[in-house]
Amino acid sequence: MSNLTLFHSNGGVPDRLPKSTTRALQQVRRTALVTAARVEAAAFVTHIGLQEIEMLSMQEALLAQRCPHAVVRAQALVDQFTATTVTEVARMRCRS
Repeated sequence: MSNLTLFHSNGGVPDRLPKSTTRALQQVRRTALVTAARVEAAAFVTHIGLQEIEMLSMQEALLAQRCPHAVVRAQALVDQFTATTVTEVARMRCRS
């Protein structure tokens, strides 16, 4: 005899479970999907932030070569953007 459990299109829940169990499993699945969406959103914001920080840092380095007396101002701007990005990623965690 096989130990296979048959699953159907109603969210992967077998037919022979009590309705309360089925509802509970569906709620767990919904919660997992929301959590996964939040994680994906945080990853996306982090990715974009890192790309922008990379671009700004490269511009900062070029500015340092062309105009050395502006380095401190450029560093302050890039540092401020980095702090803003960190704050936004942290806020995403708090909004969950």
